[in-house]
Amino acid sequence: MFKALEILKTEPLKVGFMATDSFAASVLDASLPEVDSVLRSSFPEFAWKCEREDRIIALPEPLKAMPLFDAAYLAMLEKGWDFCFLVTSGRLDPAESPSGWKKVSLSHSAAVLSLHRLLPLAERSELTVPVFVNLFLEAFGRLNGVKGSGAETFAVGGTRLYTPQERETMARRFRELARVLPRERLKEVSRVFYYLWVVARHPVSLARATLSHRPWTVLYRSTRMLFAALATMVISLATVEFWELGMEQGIWRTSFLGIGVAVLSTLFVVWRHHLLAHGGEGEMKEQVAMFKITTFLTILLSFICLFVALFLANLIVTLAVFPRSLVSRWLAMGLDKVPLSVYFRVSLSGSCLALVVGALGAGLEDSQSFRYFIYGNLG
Repeated sequence: MFKALEILKTEPLKVGFMATDSFAASVLDASLPEVDSVLRSSFPEFAWKCEREDRIIALPEPLKAMPLFDAAYLAMLEKGWDFCFLVTSGRLDPAESPSGWKKVSLSHSAAVLSLHRLLPLAERSELTVPVFVNLFLEAFGRLNGVKGSGAETFAVGGTRLYTPQERETMARRFRELARVLPRERLKEVSRVFYYLWVVARHPVSLARATLSHRPWTVLYRSTRMLFAALATMVISLATVEFWELGMEQGIWRTSFLGIGVAVLSTLFVVWRHHLLAHGGEGEMKEQVAMFKITTFLTILLSFICLFVALFLANLIVTLAVFPRSLVSRWLAMGLDKVPLSVYFRVSLSGSCLALVVGALGAGLEDSQSFRYFIYGNLG
């Protein structure tokens, strides 16, 4: 009975490492004992479990981060990890990682660590180990609320430990992650309510991860979505029937309709591009829930930004091209000048229609490309 009523429990925090080549595997062999020791000494109040898996694969250079984050996310699902660090000796694309050392994704709770610059030191473990440990600690801190230092290199003279302020920031995050719903409870509660529970517990982390994607940039990254929406907007404004329809719509009603269309468009795009993978024990991990929530929120905010941009464009075009006296004669309203509220109603209606067609345009994008549109600004 007591077990059935249990809501929260504490579990070890699992940090996973994936090596993609022999050099990365050798560096992990030498470095993981030090990584484990640093985590236990820096955060003794938590239980830690470092796990490793080697997946030797040939990767074309320069490395693109998105496929690697996909692999890390699937490994987290399979293994039930809280964090995943994909370690490779390949060279990261300079356009994605100017430093060349790492690429971090707050939504994926993962990081790609590149050892490309350490290849000349392959036989010098006394040099490569401190660099890797410091690289890991900086990426790990970035994933848990510590702002990056912006350093291009990592010290070889010793381990850079976290400051007391950084430890406290990270400890608050770990306290949240270490307390999860037990499996017995998850069997009784639908996944939707579980996700709502995660949202209620981590609103700041979710907002920070979502905004790190800069969802407003999807407006111009997805050219098919933008072209379809703008073309629909122009065509709709040129028809008398649409003006008559928009004129009869209430402003608040149309605004709520726009929000509803944004939600439906988000669901369509998520389904069309298979953005939320499922499977394994990892489904019960809070990190996986946060990834799915931030992905959904990123797309939703993208469509809301598109709706706002379309409304402003509609309003500017209608006011600039269609004088109020002309609209009055055009629609046979019997007034010298139509009220400005007519322009608002028509602009809102046109934005709703353009948003629907824009979502269809986004659905026509290549799925891999669309993932880059969403996560193209990972920190």
